[in-house]
Amino acid sequence: MAVIRSPVVVALVAFVALTASTTSSTTSTTSATSPPVVAPPREVSPFSSRNDFCTTVDTKFKGLKSTGPGVTKDAITVVMLAPSVATDNAAAGETTGDPVDEARVFSELVNECGGINGRRLDFHIIVEGSDPQADCIQATEDLHAFIVITWNSFGAESCVTNDHHTILVTMGSPQSNATLAQTHGRLITTDSSEGVVQARVLDLVGSGRLDDTKVGILLPSDFPNGERVDEHLKQLLQGRHVNVVFDDYGPSDAAGGSAADPSAVVGRLERSGAKALITAGISSTLLELLQGDNHPLAIYDLAASSEGEFDDLRQSGGTTLARFVNDVGVYTWTAVGEQNFRVDPSPGEFTTTCNRAYVTFGHPDLASKNVPAPSSTVAGICLAFRIVARALVSAGVNATQRTAVRALHTLPYVEDTAGDGARKPRPNQVINEPVTQVQRVVVLDKAEYPCRHPTLPKDPASYRVCLVPVQGWDDGGHAVNGPLWPD
Repeated sequence: MAVIRSPVVVALVAFVALTASTTSSTTSTTSATSPPVVAPPREVSPFSSRNDFCTTVDTKFKGLKSTGPGVTKDAITVVMLAPSVATDNAAAGETTGDPVDEARVFSELVNECGGINGRRLDFHIIVEGSDPQADCIQATEDLHAFIVITWNSFGAESCVTNDHHTILVTMGSPQSNATLAQTHGRLITTDSSEGVVQARVLDLVGSGRLDDTKVGILLPSDFPNGERVDEHLKQLLQGRHVNVVFDDYGPSDAAGGSAADPSAVVGRLERSGAKALITAGISSTLLELLQGDNHPLAIYDLAASSEGEFDDLRQSGGTTLARFVNDVGVYTWTAVGEQNFRVDPSPGEFTTTCNRAYVTFGHPDLASKNVPAPSSTVAGICLAFRIVARALVSAGVNATQRTAVRALHTLPYVEDTAGDGARKPRPNQVINEPVTQVQRVVVLDKAEYPCRHPTLPKDPASYRVCLVPVQGWDDGGHAVNGPLWPD
């Protein structure tokens, strides 16, 4: 492991913090503690190496003192909320590969690399109970957490962020603008729940796949924000002079069985001459009617149906319907790295680095044996600790909640568990205030049948429908950026 043996690190970290503070002071703020998202400064940190989880620092820090709850002269307290199933596994002896064990290893590795600006990480795990408020009290009042981490949705977010003015880092739990607006920058997420469908619309229209094509739109009324999507979709298509020849926004699954006469909807669609259909969800009724009428048209699913849902069509409609899905062209969207059935992508540099660090430091007995394939769970836990450690270093030797929030806000987007080549959705690693832009990376996939995966039996009856990235989206996806549609 590389060793940094220079006090210059301290000066550089201080310079980065000063630069961020100076830059943000000239702009208006949208919350009590965080400035608008700006291009982050260059980061100097022992926790930003691409080749190691961290690099060892032996710089001596003098005169450290307590700066508030959770920060003493010797330690910074971080608490992780763990689902009970994870701790049950650990109690049963299933430690290797268990999230609790992974969190323990990475917390110890932070201290092995010199801690945070001269302080060790005082790490605790709380087993989540039936009362989220009680878990919040234990983390903030009993353990005096400076930062709380959770890797699933937590029912007492405001208790941590608002009632106890403590930073809460959520991993894998997208947050809405309404929630972020209420937490004053202290709720940290790696994903927003805003603009998900809009990103698919912008990607499809911007790709040019619909240019010079007669397009039909069929959105069910129970599709989230379906009416607004319908309105903006038509405006975008008209802006590219795309001919919308069919537009139906109506009852739930209007062409999928609940409407009085779904065949009438398909009949009108056929008479319109549409060659592409934009809809939400995949309906066996719709596909069977289109198949029966021999009406070929490409179908784009804004609801991003899963691979399992597509294969359900094969199981319910048989191989004939599955082949029709393949031949007519049914498309949907996924995140980078989720096309794992047919395509076996490289786990990526960051995931590989995290797994190597976990095994080498936490389980050296495995290093000389058959090491398990790189785990995305390990990478997720590793990412949480990297984000926290990087922010705490940038917050400076006298870290407070305010300086830590600012450091998190301006943290550069360095690492991603999606794999090598994945586009970066935004310049900043995390989100802690309401977003005004759609900043997402999406992959357009085609439903393919038969999918001949190497791990499947050779019997054709075992073939299935799987999602395969479309050419042009198969190398890191498309980065979509645009203003968020108003409510």
